Amino acid sequence: MKALKLNEITTFMRQMYGETVRIKVVANKKHKENVFVGSGDPDSFHDTVSSLTQKYGYEVDANWTVMGQSNISAVSEEPAPIPIGNAMEDMFEQIALMVSGLNRMATAVKFPAISFNPISIYREC
Repeated sequence: MKALKLNEITTFMRQMYGETVRIKVVANKKHKENVFVGSGDPDSFHDTVSSLTQKYGYEVDANWTVMGQSNISAVSEEPAPIPIGNAMEDMFEQIALMVSGLNRMATAVKFPAISFNPISIYREC
């Protein structure tokens, strides 16, 4: 990571997370380790991602109302590819599963954090 330049790190992060707005909701300021973590589609926001960051910063402490659906799923083993005998296709499937696992590892949350799908986020002015 030290050898990467800022634009390379930015490109790497976009490849890992995609174009999303990472949303963290803390219900109690005393217990910030208990957090709901989700990703929002930037097209669903009134402002652009950079504009949101400029207006509110990365950590927003405001009176927002959030509605979402929690995702509770059991941890399962990594899927193993089913070989079909075509060495090239089997290798590509193995690589695709490894990239998928890397993406899952980069975006997954660990207890006591809980993954959720944000449905609505608003604040009354």
